[in-house]
Amino acid sequence: MTLPPEMTSHLAAAVFAQLGRIDEALDWLTHMMRARGFVPYRYFAELDPFIAPVRGDPRFVALLAEMKDRYQEFDG
Repeated sequence: MTLPPEMTSHLAAAVFAQLGRIDEALDWLTHMMRARGFVPYRYFAELDPFIAPVRGDPRFVALLAEMKDRYQEFDG
């Protein structure tokens, strides 16, 4: 079974976040959103326990704001 590319990016971000490798986690989250168009804003903002280590990082806050804008384009 092959995972879709956006899920592979999310998985990589989650693994790096859990390892405390915040730069790499943020790189994968950015790639997932910008290159793959995957913007699960609400999930990342509130629910995903695996990316919790990056939530306090200002770069994640900025990425989340960008993700929210893209999410609202879809959600209306």
